[in-house]
Amino acid sequence: TGNRLIALLAAGFAIISIIPPVDAFSISQHSQISRLESILQTEGMLSGDVLTPKSSASEVTKKETTSILSYLDRHAALDELSWLPQNFDLYEDMETTFGFASTYSGYDPDTKYAQFSIVSNAPLSISGYDISVNLYSSRYDSNTQPISFTVRNNVYSMSVSHTSDSDARVSVQAADGTELVGTDLYSFVKPLFDANPGSMNELPAEKLTLDAEQNGYRLRIIFQNINVDSGSSGIGIDYSMIVLFGAP
Repeated sequence: TGNRLIALLAAGFAIISIIPPVDAFSISQHSQISRLESILQTEGMLSGDVLTPKSSASEVTKKETTSILSYLDRHAALDELSWLPQNFDLYEDMETTFGFASTYSGYDPDTKYAQFSIVSNAPLSISGYDISVNLYSSRYDSNTQPISFTVRNNVYSMSVSHTSDSDARVSVQAADGTELVGTDLYSFVKPLFDANPGSMNELPAEKLTLDAEQNGYRLRIIFQNINVDSGSSGIGIDYSMIVLFGAP
């Protein structure tokens, strides 16, 4: 019996040892696809798996669509878009497929744009935290439905709220709604953007990590993508992130 138990434990540890770490790019890719689909749906261009070209789409839609498609194309992930025609070529088929040519923020002298992405396929350590949640905050999607979970028999909820076009707040609440720990995001992004306007940056996880702690409750936010537009009408930022939470 003892030998059998040891064998079962060894098999269990062997299975655990081959479970891959969090794949940052897979999460980032999913976030970008969700963001693109939300933008196109809001613009009235995407319904189910049917894409309708729209030459009169807003400049924001044109620029954001171009940016996300460029990102997916660089990582050979366009095939993940089920509604995109097979063999779609970003440089040849953009106008016939979407109704407008590729549009980059650099064309507008009043607009600055930057994108910050985590290094592709980087494994992330979640040691020391109790749960991991993927969150996304967009100017185009106001859904901030809290995510409930339990840690050591205590019930918590985590939420992200887009508090303005440029800022969002990530927080964890107790069962009675009291905020236990939280942080705003724009103050973290502003120095990055000020130093790198008009550029696309792939950074290691430690450069895209924001920590917050309050009364022993801990948040670690690892940004997968940060997309920034700044112009005469103001600044807008979309965030996708992995949020780790630790309870005391």
